Amino acid sequence: MYASRFLKAQHTYEDNAPIQIKMRWQLWNLLQQTKQNYFPAIFEFGCGQGGLTEILSKNLSFSKYICNDIHNYAMLHQYPNIEIKIFDMNLIDKQDIFHTRFDLIASNACLQWLDFDFTLHALHTMLHDNAFLLLGTFGEKNLQEVRAITGYGLPYLTKQQIQDTMQTKFTIINIEENFFTLHFKTSIEVFRHLQKSGVNSLSSVYLKKSWLQDYELRFHNKLTYHTVCFLAKKYK
Repeated sequence: MYASRFLKAQHTYEDNAPIQIKMRWQLWNLLQQTKQNYFPAIFEFGCGQGGLTEILSKNLSFSKYICNDIHNYAMLHQYPNIEIKIFDMNLIDKQDIFHTRFDLIASNACLQWLDFDFTLHALHTMLHDNAFLLLGTFGEKNLQEVRAITGYGLPYLTKQQIQDTMQTKFTIINIEENFFTLHFKTSIEVFRHLQKSGVNSLSSVYLKKSWLQDYELRFHNKLTYHTVCFLAKKYK
C-alpha cells in the first residue's frame, strides 16, 4: 500500500525529494497569479510532512485551513492553526469534509496516486464558485527509465490529458510542464533514492541484479522527473 512507502520514508523524504521541493515553490509562484493573499477556507490534501503547508500557511491569510493525509505525521502538528484530518482521498466522498466548501484547494505530488477523474469531480464539488485549485503532479515520462527496466510504474497522464479533463470543469489559468534529470553514481543509488523518497511503486518488488546492470548500460544511472503544475478556477 502506498501509505506504507511514505511512512517508511518519512525520515529520509526531505533529503531525497529535490523535485518535489521545486514543485512547492512553483505552485506558490502560480498561486500569486490570483493576486490574492486571503482565502477564507483552504483544504490541502496529501500534505505529507507539511512542505507545501508551511509555504501556504506562512504566506497566506485564512480563517480555516484543513490538511489531509493518509498518515498522521507528527510534523503536521507543529501548526496549531491548522486542522488535521487523516483519511484516504480515494474515499473523500464518504467523509464529512466532502460537504464543506473551500476557496482554495491545493496539493503537491499526491494526485498521481489517485483516480484523476474521480478526484477532480470531488474537488470541483468541494469548491465555491470562482474558487481556485492549485495542484502539482507528474506526467507520463516520469521515472520512465524505471518503467522501461522493471515494467512497473504509476499510470501517469500526459499534459494534454490533464488539460482536457480539467477544462470540462475548470478554467485553467496556467499550466506548467517541466523535465528534470537526476544523475547518480550507480544504478543501486537510483533505486535507493526512490526508496528513501517513497515515490515509487516498487516497494513489494524484488530488485533484480539484471535490472541494475541494464539500468547502468541503457540509462547511465540517470532518472527523469516529469512535473505538471497548474492553477485553475472553478466556473459554475
